[in-house]
Amino acid sequence: MRGYLLRQFYMPKVIKRVWQSNKETPTRPLEEMMKNAGLKRSNARHKLQGDIGLIKSMMANIFNELVQKGTWHSLNNHLTEEREELLKLSKANQRLMGMRAYSKELRGEINETKQSKKRELHALKSLEHQIENDGQELCVRTEIEAAYTQHMVAAKIEESKKASEIAPRATEEEMERVKKWMFIEDRAHENIRMFLLLCLERVSSLLDYWIEKYEVDKERLMADLEELKDERAATAAHRERLEAKIKLWMPIIKDNRRIVKRREDEKRYLQKCAYYATKVAARWRGYMVRAGVGRFGSMFA
Repeated sequence: MRGYLLRQFYMPKVIKRVWQSNKETPTRPLEEMMKNAGLKRSNARHKLQGDIGLIKSMMANIFNELVQKGTWHSLNNHLTEEREELLKLSKANQRLMGMRAYSKELRGEINETKQSKKRELHALKSLEHQIENDGQELCVRTEIEAAYTQHMVAAKIEESKKASEIAPRATEEEMERVKKWMFIEDRAHENIRMFLLLCLERVSSLLDYWIEKYEVDKERLMADLEELKDERAATAAHRERLEAKIKLWMPIIKDNRRIVKRREDEKRYLQKCAYYATKVAARWRGYMVRAGVGRFGSMFA
C-alpha cells in the first residue's frame, strides 16, 4: 500500500525535485549513459546502484515526513473506507446479479407455465368438442335404434297375432309330427345304447384276452430271459477257461512260431546257397569248355 501511494502521489514530485537539483547531470537511461560516457558495465552497475540507494533514502525521508505530519494515517483511513465502500458495492452488485438471474429464471418458469396452461386449455377445448360430437352421434344412434326397435316390436306383435290365429287342426298336426319325431329319437337312443353295451362287452372280452396273453407271454419271456442269463454265464465261464488256456499255451505257440520261422529261414538260406552253387558251377563249366577242358553236361558225370 505504501508503495502504491508513493507511486501515485509523491514519486512525480521526488523525480521533479531530483531533476531540478541535478540539472547539470540529469538521470538518463543506463544505455545512453554507457554510450555517451564510454563507461564499462561494472561502473554503470555501481552508478545505478547508487541512484537506487539515493531514491530509497529519499522515499524513506518522504515516508517519515508523511508519518510526522499525520497525512499517512488519514490516507490510510480514507483508503480503508474506500475499500469498505467498494466491498459493499461489490456485495450489492452480487446480490443484484443474483436477483437478476433469479428473476430471469422465474420469468422462464412463468413462460413455461403459461405455455403448459395454454396447451392444457387447448386440449380441454378439443376434448370438449370431441365430447359434443360423441354426444350428438350417440343421440342420433339412439334415435335410430329406438325407431328400429319400435319397428321390430310392431313386427313381432303382428307375427304373434298371426301365430295365435292358427287353426286347431294345424296345432294337432304339429303335435303329431312332434310325437313322431320324439318316438324316432327314442328308438335311435335305444339303438345307440344297445350298440354301446355290445361294444363294452367286446372291449371287456378283448381286454381279458390280452391280459391273459400278456401274463402268458410275460412268463415265457421271463423263462427265456433266465435261459439267456444262464447261457451268458456259461459263455462267460467258457471264455474265461479259453483265456486261461490261451495264457498257458501262448508261450508254447510263440516258441513254435519262432522255430517254424527259423526253419523257414534256414530252408530259404539253403535254397539260396544251392542256387549260387549251381550258378558258380555253371560259370566254371563254361570257363572249362571255353578252355578246351571238359564238355557241356552234368558237372558230376
